[in-house]
Amino acid sequence: MPGMGGPAATAEIRKRFPSTRVLAYSAHREKEFVSGMLGAGAAGYLLKDSLFEAIVEAVKRVASGGSYLSPGLDEPVVAALQGRSRNELGALTDREREVLRLLAQGKTTKEIGAELRISPRTAERHRENLMRKLDAHSLADLVRIAVRAGMCRD
Repeated sequence: MPGMGGPAATAEIRKRFPSTRVLAYSAHREKEFVSGMLGAGAAGYLLKDSLFEAIVEAVKRVASGGSYLSPGLDEPVVAALQGRSRNELGALTDREREVLRLLAQGKTTKEIGAELRISPRTAERHRENLMRKLDAHSLADLVRIAVRAGMCRD
């Protein structure tokens, strides 16, 4: 990108248009690029060599308010992004951990409610509790925490 890198452009977009969802589309697999984009507020990171179906899935998830992390990222890259240890998530209930894992997979609170057989409002309350307990200020913050804790991989 001429004159501005992806993280700087993402941060500027999020600053000017906070409701805009950003999906990074990059050939770079290195942790610095992935964490830079997620840290700047991208809701997802998609590798350029992804299959068409993955591209469609990523766009759908991000557009619907979810998140996406390309399955093509190498395990060492994902492991390197695990800045928070599982012990830092120790204050979470089992249900909150499950909700966090599903959020990291790009599920909406409505989808989480259906999967866990709870109301969408209850799923939303779990999300609010997660944000408070983890000092997160957005869904992107929660996703970054889940990614770093290794919760986004099945």
